[in-house]
Amino acid sequence: MGNNYIPGPDGDFHAWQNDFVTYVNAHLADLGLAAGDVAPINTAETTWTTDYPAHTPAQAARQAKDDARGGLEGAIRPLVGTKPGDSRSLRMRLTRRISPASVLLVACLALFFSGCAPKTFVRSAPGWKTIELNDALVNNYDEAWQKSVDTIARNWDIEILDKDSGYLRTAWVYGISGGPQPRYRGRITVKYPEIKTPTKAEVKTAAEWWASGNVYAPVWVQGFDSAFQRDVYSELAGRLGRTVPSD
Repeated sequence: MGNNYIPGPDGDFHAWQNDFVTYVNAHLADLGLAAGDVAPINTAETTWTTDYPAHTPAQAARQAKDDARGGLEGAIRPLVGTKPGDSRSLRMRLTRRISPASVLLVACLALFFSGCAPKTFVRSAPGWKTIELNDALVNNYDEAWQKSVDTIARNWDIEILDKDSGYLRTAWVYGISGGPQPRYRGRITVKYPEIKTPTKAEVKTAAEWWASGNVYAPVWVQGFDSAFQRDVYSELAGRLGRTVPSD
């Protein structure tokens, strides 16, 4: 485990530290820790969660936020440990335990901090797939739009919904195609190129994998998931299209 497991962007760091602190506090005994071991982290997190949402473009507020993050990172790193021979490190405490529960904990933390993207992940820009509208929906934008919204809303949370421009996008969904919850996410975009006399809808599915990159570099690798793309396209085409896709 290197020094680069903590995400760089503040928003990603905020979500990551919340998961980390919550998990460690809930599994103190399993990890061979005492409350005193995590007290500095809990104190630093309190400062961070206060200063991060409150920071503004003002220099003093930004500095307070940066100082709070530095304090929290400084409390986390000694507990986790970055050197293989550090007997106090969280990693060493885990690997010395031989119970099935400990093996599971090691696997969970290994998945959280490292690992490979699912086989269905394609590291390439996602493209648009076209759905030719069936006869009942051609030139019937209101009904076509409503069917699109209803189909997407059954399984996904919609983040952007603009009927006037024919554009719909979901929020990120974590754990698509069986990928790990914290590190693999996908979202759907649907658009109508022509809303007055529509003949087709277009759909795009994006996927991102949280890779272990340099702490100052973007942590999300962009691409698409072939299984996610297939399932979403098939479901939408089944409701909107002329024919149901065979694959």
